[in-house]
Formats: sequence, structure tokens, C-alpha cells
Amino acid sequence: MKNTVRVLTLIALAATFSLPALAQDAAATQSTASQTEEEQRSAKYAEFLKLYKGTPEQQKQAADIGREYVAKYGSNTADENNAQIVKFIQGWLARYDKAVRDYEFDQAVRNNQVPRAFELGRQVGAAEPDNVTVQLRLALLGLNAAAAKNEANNADTIQAAKRALQLVESGKTPDKDNWAPFPNRDEAIGALNFTLGWLLLKTDPVTASNHLVKVAQSNTRFKKDPTTYYSLGSAYYNSPEFQRMLTEYNEKYAGKEPVPEGVALLDKINHVLDRVIDAYARAVAATTDATQKAAFMKALTAVYKARYDKEDGVQELVNTVASRPLPLLSDPVKMTPPPTTPATGTTTTPSGSATSGATTTTPASTNGTKPATPPKPKR
Repeated sequence: MKNTVRVLTLIALAATFSLPALAQDAAATQSTASQTEEEQRSAKYAEFLKLYKGTPEQQKQAADIGREYVAKYGSNTADENNAQIVKFIQGWLARYDKAVRDYEFDQAVRNNQVPRAFELGRQVGAAEPDNVTVQLRLALLGLNAAAAKNEANNADTIQAAKRALQLVESGKTPDKDNWAPFPNRDEAIGALNFTLGWLLLKTDPVTASNHLVKVAQSNTRFKKDPTTYYSLGSAYYNSPEFQRMLTEYNEKYAGKEPVPEGVALLDKINHVLDRVIDAYARAVAATTDATQKAAFMKALTAVYKARYDKEDGVQELVNTVASRPLPLLSDPVKMTPPPTTPATGTTTTPSGSATSGATTTTPASTNGTKPATPPKPKR
């Protein structure tokens, strides 16, 4: 993708706190405890108090001491003073653990440590299921990784993008309403829909097309991204229903005398092909990269020729397509210029399956000449 999505960068959370210390009068109320135990308990708490406001290393020591204190004395609720100390230490430990986890997550994202970031992100998600920032960062990190051909975390990326989109659309916002690196909520939604559309292209092209249509209908920068439209055309072409229709037509009606059932099926096939052509034309029109434009044009020309048995009109379609609204599957498509009526029986033969960002299924016209598979577009 020409405009690769950048990973979010946020200021790391500080791992220090300024918490009030509780009184250390550990010997005031517990008459049943021995003096030795009370002295040990008081000394342990005093040690904690000396460290919990210190350096990160000192705070780490304080956390270990605090956990030891809670484990050893936490069940002693009869002593009111001890109960207050335990409550204070537990509260501090919760904030300390969160700060450490958030800091480590931030560092993993900054350093592009993808598996580690998702591992920590799952911990954050379990503790804070409504944390929009973490899910958004995971989605973008995973998208960048996939664009760099590292697809090991695609499933986690899809899950994070779905969760982030669900949270945002339900009204949740990031901390301090900070949508960086996007300027606002709408751009973040556009990025999430693009992520889902691109990553679901192989496994669920129908759902992918739904997300990509939303991107194409938005007012975000992803609406101008040529990959959006090339992926949309690929999703239409590789949908299971369209591939089923192609197979049925080729097995039952191709090369034979036309019958009403075959003509009706061919009309449905051409209806989808027109949307593929429209989407590919938008991809060509949107890109300024010469190599990418050539790859998109090659794919567009192949589908157009398979559909209309000619190439005339392709360039004019590219020149005018951006001035028309994006057609949905239920909408009619008017090509520019209007093509001549295709020869009876003209159809398309499937020859592969889609890949993220580019289709490897290239239509073949009924004359038996199969166009070359276009190279995968640059990202």
C-alpha cells in the first residue's frame, strides 16, 4: 500500500506514583498477636514505605515486599489498622501492575514487537475490556505487520479491529479523546474498516466487501486509497456465490445454444462483473504510482475484455469513474462509453483465489485466450 498506515505512538506511562503513606502504628489494637509478630509486620511495612515512591527498581522491590505482606498478613482482618495497610498496599499494587503493563505494551508497539504486543494487549483487554486505545493500536500494528508480509498475527489483528470498531461505534473513546495518529473518530473508523476489509479478503470476501464499501463511502483518507477499490473488486470477484455461478454457467451453458436459464444466470454474472470493473477502474484512477497503475490497469482490462469481448472504452471509464457514485451490488452500473452487446455465451472462467490487496483470479474470455495474471500491487 502506497500510504502505509503508521503505528500509533503514545507517551509511555510513568511507572511512579505519589501515594499517601498510612500511619505505621501497627501495635495499637491487636492484643492477641505476639510482640515479635507485630514487630515483624511493622518492619515489613516500613520497608515497603521506604521503597514504593522510589526508582523503578525500588518500586519493583516494593511490589515484591507488598505482595509478601498481603500474602502473609492479608487474612488478619480483625486488626483494623492492619486491614487498612493491606487495602492500601493492594490498591498500590493494582496501579503499579497497570503502569508496568501499560509501559511494556507501549514499548512493544514502539519497537514493533508484534507477538509481545498482542500478548500484553490480551492482558489489558481482560482487565480493561473497554480500552479503545489498546485495541486500536493492536489493529494498526497488525495491519502494518501484514503489509510487511508478516501474517502470523492476522487473526489477532482482525479480533482487535472488530473489538475496536465495536467500542467506537458504541460511543467509547480513547483516553483524553486522543485519536492519534488520526485527527478524529471518523478517520479511526475508516482505518478499522480498511483493516478488516483487507485482512478478510482471503477468508471472508463477502464480509470484506461490506467493510470496504463503508470505507469507499466515507470521507476519510482511506476513501482515496487505491487499495480500497482494488480490494473491493477482488472481494466481489472471489465471493463464494459469484464463483458458484461461474462454475455452474461453465458446466451447464457455456458454448451451447442459449436457453432462458443460462441467459438469466449470465445476466447475474455480468451484474457482478460490472461492479468488479467499476472498482478496478477506481483503483486505476486513484493511484499515482506508475507500477501500481500498470498492474491495476492490466487486471481491469482483463475483466473488461472478458465481460465485453473488447477493450475499447477502458481508458474513458477510468477518466470518468470518479465522477459517479460507487455502485452497490443492488445498483445498476452504466459503463462509459456504453459497451456493445456482448456475444451470446460470453462469460468468465475462474482460475484461482484472492490474496490480500490483489486478486490472483484472472477472467478468461470464451475464445480461450487467458490474460496474464497481474503482479501484486505495491503497498
